[in-house]
Amino acid sequence: MGKYVEDTKELLQLVGGKENIAAVSHCMTRMRFVLRAPQKADVKKIEAMKVVKGSFTQTGQFQVIIGNTVADFYNDFIAVSGIEGVSKDAVKNAAKQNQNLLQRMITALAEIFAPLIPAIITGGLILGFGNCIDSLYLFENGAKTLCDMSQFWTGIDSFLWLIGEAVFHMLPVGICWSVTKKMGTTQMLGIVLGLTLVSGQLLNAYSVAGATEIPFWDFGFFQINMFVTSSYGFSFYIGAHWLEDWFCHIFCGLRRNYRKFQDCVWGSFWFCVCAVGYHRASPYVKCN
Repeated sequence: MGKYVEDTKELLQLVGGKENIAAVSHCMTRMRFVLRAPQKADVKKIEAMKVVKGSFTQTGQFQVIIGNTVADFYNDFIAVSGIEGVSKDAVKNAAKQNQNLLQRMITALAEIFAPLIPAIITGGLILGFGNCIDSLYLFENGAKTLCDMSQFWTGIDSFLWLIGEAVFHMLPVGICWSVTKKMGTTQMLGIVLGLTLVSGQLLNAYSVAGATEIPFWDFGFFQINMFVTSSYGFSFYIGAHWLEDWFCHIFCGLRRNYRKFQDCVWGSFWFCVCAVGYHRASPYVKCN
């Protein structure tokens, strides 16, 4: 036991007792509670405690600010309460019981796009800097840009476009990976699916307007146009990975005596074929 024994006993009582705690964890400065009945927590008395610096509720979690010594406080709380501590991810999952449908949807979208934010910010800064050096006519009375004045900056501009293009043109790959990570399906298949959306075999969006003829796959009785459609519906990304999970369950259910690895290989195969085929065909199929 540490120096926070009495404080933890008081906090345990004020949050509604051991029976009211579904899960508890901590971060750098806060205790994170998932309460079965949040209304039972006496917020005013909790915030009046000397050791507490504040509290708030967010995404279904009741969070009590302790400070830099939260790890010691947490250890004493676990010892006093007899509750088994869990990870922050487990607390997040438990907190969903205190969220309504809209909050769950927003949380899911936030968790999907949060890993992509650093790349999007980096790409935006790079493209913004590129526009400053190749599109702002600031030299020779507004007649030339910095790139027009120097071969060095022309080279920098061309090099930075490689990174900016990779971030935004290949963004569907990152989205598909993040969706699979969030939904617990096969992340590598998510990457493969994302790559099919921006494959070099497809005519890109900038070339479609000036193209005299759009290439297509000819299946005899119908044709599918071959060009990039990475912006076609965010629901496709989520639906496709539900499809993968469904296929794997179907194969594992129908063939109980067959090895699970082979079942999941077949499920993954049909997922890729059906998901990519549906995405390509649904808006751009032409019947002969």
